[in-house]
Amino acid sequence: MKAEPIDRSIASLAVLLTNQLRERSGKVAAKLGPGAVKPLVQRLKKPRVSAEAAGLDPMFHFEWPWKWTATIIELLGGLGLEGSEALWSLTENSNDSVALRALVVLLRMPASAKGETRSKLLAELKTRLPKFYRKDVPLYPIVNSMLIEARREPPLLDVLSELSELVLFGEKKAKFKLGDMARDILHPPAPPPPPPERPESKQLATKFADALVARDLHALHDMLASPLKEKKTPKKLEAEFKKESSHCGWPVRHDEPEFSRMRADELRAGNSKHEPSLPKHVTDDAFRNWLVIRFWPDEDQDVFAFDLGVAVVNSAGELKVGYYWATAED
Repeated sequence: MKAEPIDRSIASLAVLLTNQLRERSGKVAAKLGPGAVKPLVQRLKKPRVSAEAAGLDPMFHFEWPWKWTATIIELLGGLGLEGSEALWSLTENSNDSVALRALVVLLRMPASAKGETRSKLLAELKTRLPKFYRKDVPLYPIVNSMLIEARREPPLLDVLSELSELVLFGEKKAKFKLGDMARDILHPPAPPPPPPERPESKQLATKFADALVARDLHALHDMLASPLKEKKTPKKLEAEFKKESSHCGWPVRHDEPEFSRMRADELRAGNSKHEPSLPKHVTDDAFRNWLVIRFWPDEDQDVFAFDLGVAVVNSAGELKVGYYWATAED
C-alpha cells in the first residue's frame, strides 16, 4: 500500500533526534493544518511506514514504533489549541510513556505560542494541571527537564514562571506548588545531617554480634525491641541466620561494627529485597544509629558469612535492636 503524504511526513520526522524533531515538527504541523488532528490520532498505535522505508538503521528497528508515536505527539503539539485537546486525552492513555510525552508537550506548547493562543494554552494548564494525578506519570522529571532546557530555550522558564503558583499533586498525592518544586531543583535544600555516632549504639551492636557468634539466641532475642521481639522467637532467629550462612557455616567471628551515617528516612527508601527498609514501628524519634557488621566463618574459608545491618533504637528508655537486615555473599 502506498504511503499517504501524512505518513511520509511522520516518517521523515521520526528518524530525527529529539531536538531536531522539535525544531521541525512545528513547521510540518503548520503545513498539515488543524484538520490533521484526527488522522494523526488514528495513526498512533501502529506505524504505516516501515523503519527501513523511512531510512532508519535496521539495527534500531525495534525503536521504530515508539519513534513513530512520539513524533505524532510532537506534531499534535504543533497544531495549537486543536492539538492540545487531543494531547489532554492522551494524558489518560493506559501507556504511561504516551501519557508522559503528551504532558511534556502540553507544558512546552505555550513557550512557542503567541498572543491569544498562548493565553488559552496557559489557561488550560492552569485549569487541568491541578486536577492531574498519575502515580506512573510524575511531574518532577518534566519540570527538571524544562529547567535544564530553559538555558537554551528561555521561553520555557517563562511558562514555568506563569504556572509557579499552581498547587499540584505530587508523590502519594501530596500537594505542592510548582514554583517550590522548581526552586528546589535549582537550589536543592541541604540534606539533614547524619545521626551522631553514639558510642552506646556501637556497644549494643557489638554485644548483639558477640551473642550471634556465640549462638546465644536467647540473648539475641532479649536485645530486640518489643515489636520485633514479638515477631521473632529464638528458634526463628536461629533459622534466619543459619540460612544466611548456609554457604559457609555459622560464623565464628565478626568485624568491629561500623557506623553507616545513614538516617532513618534514607533507610525507609529501600525498594527491593536487596535493600534494607525500616518498618513503621522504627520511628524517626526512636532511631539512633544504623551500624553494619561483617561476620566470618572459620579461618580456612575466604568468603564472609554475611553482612548485618542493625538499627539501634530507643525503646522505653533502653537501647534495643529495632530492625536488622542481613545479606550474604553471593
